[in-house]
Amino acid sequence: MTITSSHTDSEGAPDQPPALGTRVSRGLGWSLLGQAIARMGVFTSGIVLARLLAPIDMGEVAAALLVVNIIMAINELGVIPAIVRWQGDDLKAPAATAATLAFANSVLMYAVAFLIAPAVAEATNTPGSVNVIRIMSLTVIVDGLIAVPLALLYRELRTFVQVVAEVLGTLLFAASSIVLATVGVESESLAWGRVLGAVATGVVIVSYSRWPARPSFDWRVAWKLLSYGFPLAASTAVFEAVMSIDYLIVGRELAGAALGIYLLAFNLSSWPVSVLSVAIARVSFAGFAALVTDQARLVRGFVHSMAVALSCTVPVVVVLMAIAPELVEIVYGSTWSDAVAPLRWLLVVGGTRVLLTLLGEVIAVQGRTVAVLVLRCVWLALLPFALDFGAEHGGLRGVGIAHVVVAIAVVVPLFLRQLTVSGIPARLLGPAAVRPALAGLASLVAMLIVQPLVDSVIARLIVVAATGSITYVAAILPRNAVVSAVWRQLRGVPAPEGLA
Repeated sequence: MTITSSHTDSEGAPDQPPALGTRVSRGLGWSLLGQAIARMGVFTSGIVLARLLAPIDMGEVAAALLVVNIIMAINELGVIPAIVRWQGDDLKAPAATAATLAFANSVLMYAVAFLIAPAVAEATNTPGSVNVIRIMSLTVIVDGLIAVPLALLYRELRTFVQVVAEVLGTLLFAASSIVLATVGVESESLAWGRVLGAVATGVVIVSYSRWPARPSFDWRVAWKLLSYGFPLAASTAVFEAVMSIDYLIVGRELAGAALGIYLLAFNLSSWPVSVLSVAIARVSFAGFAALVTDQARLVRGFVHSMAVALSCTVPVVVVLMAIAPELVEIVYGSTWSDAVAPLRWLLVVGGTRVLLTLLGEVIAVQGRTVAVLVLRCVWLALLPFALDFGAEHGGLRGVGIAHVVVAIAVVVPLFLRQLTVSGIPARLLGPAAVRPALAGLASLVAMLIVQPLVDSVIARLIVVAATGSITYVAAILPRNAVVSAVWRQLRGVPAPEGLA
């Protein structure tokens, strides 16, 4: 993501803080690096765990994620974006009240997760998931404790600390999960790994956040925080429900083992684009919030950010779609071969999520949080019927197709309409999409030409992926204003106003 600056950095004045565009671009760079390392750790551990655990074990983990992902979204009641957007530099009162709200609600949410675990296990046909849900939900309490320290890091665009914290947590998660699975702990190994990783991440975040106050409570401040933040939290919870409701449908319609296979496909489809969406989210909201009083700069910054997101997302989706069968066979083994069926469709959903994240944030930062909530509620209302129909008529592949149809045919147009209502004409995104789309098409054609020429599975994986990547880079890089602008800002020289 790239945000325009209001002034040019003074190269001869090192004591001056970098311009906003430079801070955002550098923050995005650190965040992308951290996400790449962390997701690679998750990916590598997933390969090992897939060979230690059975599909039914992964189905139990999916049932736990169904609960934890949704509860985690509403766990801090939206105080993180509220603190990020808080006007003024005196954060003592809002930080103290926000800390109280977040922790109290996290305890309540854990109690809810503990109590509903048996019902979720029954609904997903995973009777062994009760303890997995209750263990993994402990991460909710950790999340409540670190909400305000994390918000302060977001507000200051201190992404390096977040990167260090996340990488450390991922490494501990991967190591502990593998060790526990090796000694026979089975599905609970991932739950305990998540808890230990969350604690490690939290310790780093709290230690480096420069938290200005201890918890206390002020009703007026609480109302101000919640009036802005809660609709966003509810919206995020709905979005997580959208991304997790398929676990419930697959578990109910196709049984627990199929749910485990679907979880692997979903994770494989989402981890590459999650690198982009999480990295972008860490800097985009704070960057947009800094420009909310200057509509012209906000529009330029958003359009440029979308161009960057598209340029990064398209090649990941296209290349992985082309090599999906080889990737599953080589990396995970024949036990998980059924994951190929939904994987290609879920990759499209994952890429769409990156773009919808940016759309939702730029709409919300202008105070239209309820609009985002309503759109996501519409998405959630339509999805179960589509997924149920897809599962009944097409199995796992049908579930993936249903996801794509709802997202592309319904949700994207609705978000683009709200973008226009918010003062950013959707037509401005057209030019930003042309070059990534053409480069992606060229990459796909090149891979389809090369694919039949290679017999070996391993060689085909390498050759096809390399061909697609090289073709895309060759098409996207030459005389690209987006790449030039980002490179200038990474070096501390903001792009000209017309390019950013």
